[in-house]
Amino acid sequence: MKKAVLLIGSPRDGATTSGALGEHLMSLLAAKGIETRSHIISRSLIAKASYDEMLNDVSSSDIVVLSYPVYIDSPPSNVIRWMEMVRDDGLAELEGKTFLAIGNCEDPDPRKLDVSIMIMRNFSDGNRMRWAGGLRMPMSCAIDGASLSSAGGRGRWAAMALDIVAAALADGQTIPEEADALMSRLPMRDLSYVSRTNKTWKKRAKEKGTRANLMDRPFLR
Repeated sequence: MKKAVLLIGSPRDGATTSGALGEHLMSLLAAKGIETRSHIISRSLIAKASYDEMLNDVSSSDIVVLSYPVYIDSPPSNVIRWMEMVRDDGLAELEGKTFLAIGNCEDPDPRKLDVSIMIMRNFSDGNRMRWAGGLRMPMSCAIDGASLSSAGGRGRWAAMALDIVAAALADGQTIPEEADALMSRLPMRDLSYVSRTNKTWKKRAKEKGTRANLMDRPFLR
């Protein structure tokens, strides 16, 4: 039986878009008879026992999926740290494994993910893995941690893309360009995106007690 492991790269607690995309793919692979496991990288790096468990699942899997967000064109620090540890300690057996990267960003332009996909490709090649491809999801706030099934129309393109991905991985194939083209489609209209993003930032500012400072422009003083 084939095995697949999902590594969730978001540093945030709770439900995340990285987790939603990755777990949806895992459920599709499980339906095709592939055994699946999942790990949140930031949690697995806390203790040696959890780190070793993650490495064991990576080493025993045929397919490795890394789902992550980007911040200013870069994967988060916990993902970079994991990649450095894998490189330096040499404990994970990666050669020959199929590697798929799923990136997401809040920007409406999927090209913001291009640099991070190149980083993932370089990581794959450097460890002699089989590069299956990279997927780019823009406007990740459209999902904001919700499962694709509950996201309604906002998750339809991602769901369609991952259906194609699951079929390709199960057959040992690389990811068709069609899958990335679907994943890269905007999940909502521009005006809805701006409105949703503004509400999100206002909510986060309120939680941090900085709601009254959102319109500050200190560098113009």
